[in-house]
Amino acid sequence: MIKKLIQFIPAFVVSISSLLIISIPMAHAATWTCTWRPQDLGNLMDDPNNWFGCNSTYPGAPGGDTYNVVFPAAANLAPVDDISNMTVNSITFQGNYSSYAEGYDISSDGVTSGSNTITVTGGITDSSTGQTNNIALGITASGNQTFTTSSSNTQLNIGDGSDPITISNNLTLGNVVVNSPLAGSGTLIASDAN
Repeated sequence: MIKKLIQFIPAFVVSISSLLIISIPMAHAATWTCTWRPQDLGNLMDDPNNWFGCNSTYPGAPGGDTYNVVFPAAANLAPVDDISNMTVNSITFQGNYSSYAEGYDISSDGVTSGSNTITVTGGITDSSTGQTNNIALGITASGNQTFTTSSSNTQLNIGDGSDPITISNNLTLGNVVVNSPLAGSGTLIASDAN
């Protein structure tokens, strides 16, 4: 009887532990639309206070979530990318910037360490009006990409003059000025590109 009980206990423990493993919920990645705050609260992109809708964090934060970044017409037009190797799905500029002296100038000015290349997986779109926007950083286009502006009176400048724009598949440019060398093995498709 004792021998049978001893044989039964390990099987019972294995059955209970299997049930516990199955009942643990799995975490799922989420998609967030992170909008740059219009107030002038600071310019560091890794500060969660500078974003709306970003799950109390910043775009590209560790954890596997997907981030769509939006830059609206705003008072704070000089975000500083102090995030090492940020990955986002998309970058969008939107709104009327006519009442501002300039458009966005996104750079890594003043950042002394780390790689400040942004990897984009879902494209860059500038649907704003009134000013020129600049992304003065290295960009890695992961997969097929389109970088485009949709307004004839807006220009989008990409690159800082030295860090490359790296492409691995097809990169389609529409009314975009590329200010950095191209790198990688992808194909550049120019559509009203400069």
